[in-house]
Amino acid sequence: MTQWSCNARRAVIGVIVLSSLLLIFRWMSVSGSEDASVTRSPPGSDVRSLSSSASLVERLSPEATRLVEYCLEKAELERHQLLQQLRVAEGALVKCPSTDRDLLAKLNQLTTENIRLTAENEYLSKQLRSVPSIGGEALPLSLPNEAEHTIRAVPLHRTTADASAADATKLPTNTARITTKKIGVVVLCHNRPEYLKRALDSVLTYKPDHIPLFVSQDSDRDKTLWSMVNSPPYKDRLTAFQITERDIPAKRVSAASYYYIANHYKKALDKIFSETDLDSLIILEEDIEIAPDFFDYFETTQRLLDEDPSLLCVSAWNDLGQEKFVRDPYALRRSNFFPGLGWLLTRRLWDELSPKWPTGFWDDWIREPEQRKGRDCIHPEISRTYTFGSSGASGGQFFKEHLSLIKLNDKAVPWREMDLSYLFKDKWDEQFNKLLDGIEEVSANDASAALEQKRNSKIGIRYSNKNEYRRLGHTFGFHSDMKAGVPRTAYRGVVHFWAQNDNQLFFLPASDYR
Repeated sequence: MTQWSCNARRAVIGVIVLSSLLLIFRWMSVSGSEDASVTRSPPGSDVRSLSSSASLVERLSPEATRLVEYCLEKAELERHQLLQQLRVAEGALVKCPSTDRDLLAKLNQLTTENIRLTAENEYLSKQLRSVPSIGGEALPLSLPNEAEHTIRAVPLHRTTADASAADATKLPTNTARITTKKIGVVVLCHNRPEYLKRALDSVLTYKPDHIPLFVSQDSDRDKTLWSMVNSPPYKDRLTAFQITERDIPAKRVSAASYYYIANHYKKALDKIFSETDLDSLIILEEDIEIAPDFFDYFETTQRLLDEDPSLLCVSAWNDLGQEKFVRDPYALRRSNFFPGLGWLLTRRLWDELSPKWPTGFWDDWIREPEQRKGRDCIHPEISRTYTFGSSGASGGQFFKEHLSLIKLNDKAVPWREMDLSYLFKDKWDEQFNKLLDGIEEVSANDASAALEQKRNSKIGIRYSNKNEYRRLGHTFGFHSDMKAGVPRTAYRGVVHFWAQNDNQLFFLPASDYR
């Protein structure tokens, strides 16, 4: 066994010990003193069970309060040190023999649990500190600056320096950080069991227990796939069903796959919404894997769909999310383009779309003005999904050139602590107008030189029609097709992403755009 493997094993033991400590601290904080009639939350309950913590804290004795605060501070410091050890251990384990890589999987699971416990820990800590003068003299305890983990509301775009300093600025309180809506996730599949296994392993690594998982198989022909989802380790962790009625127009057999897919979506979504009381459903396919903060992202952004009628959906995918074009894991954007590839569908929207669902090409249909109705989608700058589907109904269209290059986020962002009100349409439009100020417009021929010579600047290029825009995509290496006249990721026709030297590159529709 290598020295790195030994270190990794010690890291695993450290995570287990720390997780146990956090659970003990959490128990103590809600148990209180002997004369406090407080009921402890059951193991496994999520952070929502702490929503009444402020009232519970008032019943704690001064001694219990001091002890809890001290434990929370100490645990936070140890957590930061431990995460550094985990990163070193992960890098070492990748180079270890395959027998040692089981430790890496264990580390991932423990790290995810650590993140969940820390979220509960931090929330309770804030509730404790919100009670003034409890127990008399305040404790002289504080975290050093380098260990503090507070996030500010994210502006439309930040410089690289801003992004690296994201943890140094205080966040405005998000009064609706935890959604009370019921949310589920479905993976739609057909006949690629090896793909589905990879997708399910990813989803089950990060999925909280309170979110139900469904698997819908299109037809019953692939026995291998159906046997897999009904066998350990999957059968007790999901609900699987098959859609056996495959109705497509006879004259469309040349593109049958796209009609089968649309039929599958319609019947599967109808079944789930009619047989459950879910308010929203995250939609995935069998060739998609997810980021560590995927579920927190959707649970937090779901409330935006409830409060802003100008929104159509929330997606985890950025069509222009190649690693060279993205910087900020905290940044979210509005777009007039429906991204798909991991998106949140509300029951309200499904009630609207289901009666008129198309017989084929459902995603392009949603992008049409009659369905979109001027509504926008939210997507992250750095994708929370990655598609590994090099084969399928589309024949791997765009996979090698674009899709395979999309960066999957690897940083666990505490979405529950984020103030996302900047994404409401009125605030977004105000920020977007400011973003467009100060753009230096150049010709397509001069853009490369401008990007090399400048730093932290805004460079803009005008396009007058679809053909010009496609040529720009070929020149700069981004996915430049359009659907229903809207470029991918565009807002008001503007497409922008990061470029070399921390410049931002903008593609702007000309006033005579057609």
